[in-house]
Amino acid sequence: MPDNCIVTIRTEDGAFEVDLDIPSRIPFGEFKGDLLGILKTLSEDAFGGWNDCALQCKAHVFGEKDTLMDMGAFDGSILVISRG
Repeated sequence: MPDNCIVTIRTEDGAFEVDLDIPSRIPFGEFKGDLLGILKTLSEDAFGGWNDCALQCKAHVFGEKDTLMDMGAFDGSILVISRG
């Protein structure tokens, strides 16, 4: 698996969606702050009040130590983000 994957990050309600290149081998807990910072830059309206986030792949919630590879995510996967 490559070091990064291009995935679609979508809010639970589907109101916001973006394709991002994110690390496939780094635990979620190590990059979620950066991910949330990027999302806040892209949409202050959608993410401005968020201090933490949770991520799901195929209805399975990422743990702090889970990687995209662990969760079976790959290029083209849809990941659902919610307020943590």
